Amino acid sequence: MAAEFPFFVDRQEELGVIRQAVSAVGKPQAVLVDGPGGIGKTRLLQKVRGDYVSAPALVVSEILDLYEPELRVPTRWEHRVAGQIKEGPVAFTDFWVQYRESLELESRGVSAETLARAQDRVEEAFVQGFNRVAAEKRIVLLLDTLEEAQDVGAMWPHLMGLMGRLDNVVWVAAGRRCEEVRSDVERKLGAQNVHWLPLEAFDQDAADAYFDEYFKTPSVVSLDPEMRAKIRSLTGGSPILIALAITWLENELPLPELEETPVDELEAMEGTQEFDALQEKVKRSLVKHLLAFGDAVDNVVLNMAWVERRFNADILDYLMGISEADVLKELEHLPFVKIRPGENYVLHDEMRDMTVAYVWPTVDLDGTLRKRIDRKMT
Repeated sequence: MAAEFPFFVDRQEELGVIRQAVSAVGKPQAVLVDGPGGIGKTRLLQKVRGDYVSAPALVVSEILDLYEPELRVPTRWEHRVAGQIKEGPVAFTDFWVQYRESLELESRGVSAETLARAQDRVEEAFVQGFNRVAAEKRIVLLLDTLEEAQDVGAMWPHLMGLMGRLDNVVWVAAGRRCEEVRSDVERKLGAQNVHWLPLEAFDQDAADAYFDEYFKTPSVVSLDPEMRAKIRSLTGGSPILIALAITWLENELPLPELEETPVDELEAMEGTQEFDALQEKVKRSLVKHLLAFGDAVDNVVLNMAWVERRFNADILDYLMGISEADVLKELEHLPFVKIRPGENYVLHDEMRDMTVAYVWPTVDLDGTLRKRIDRKMT
């Protein structure tokens, strides 16, 4: 499978909205990308970063995935952002000093009040450094899995505070429940500066474009129009499930739910409980049979789903006793794995949820293996 799979198709309207926000130089803007798991939010962020990262008048962050526990700690988030800005060594001089001092105080176990004052100084130094850079260049911050910061902890209030203090910035934030924070962001930045982007599932034209892009490469399988229509229907147009179905067929595995029911019957069933049950059955089959646990890669995916954090070579070796770099390299070709800087890998949140729901209960009936993993990671 090609490393660029899954492909970016469609979403031209959404890219136009983001382009408009980026071009509004000087005015802080927010673009809220909303949609269920697997709909293509992360892929859209990847496309935005690829389009703008080399623009000389812009600074574009990496994708800051709030699924990563470290990035849900305000000072750690600021540290990650400051470290990505090339002008940072000069602009953020005071920030680095204050950050190191806060870490030292934290390690000494000082009172909560003392530590809070130190963290306030870190935030103030971050804002000043950021705005020094923003006076020269527009800064685009890409946030993923926003829902991880919405419910508990200090990160969402912290981000809201920064939205009112950072200059010349575009926040492009993606999550499953952006609707819940939309009004807060509009009050902070002004409704005219907040752009709402609810992503829709692929229609048949978009799904066909996806299939066409895939089959430009040599393949053992080709899909006739009826099979394409059935895949789009039974996956609900979800890009990640379409990618899984292609992977399934690429590996010449049987998928009776897709193969046996004519497309006209599926169309007649849509909107019924029977159709909903069939969609759920297809989703369960795709996940359970793709992870047949016949090789190391399958077991890495299983462990990634339970551990819920970035994987790298050190974690792989510690947790599973696997030191082969080839195993990690194979993850790059999977449509449900996100690649993060520094050769870190994160399982797509929808794939993680499906693996935990459908697969773990069948391979670890009493939870013994999962408890062992928890102890090791703790």
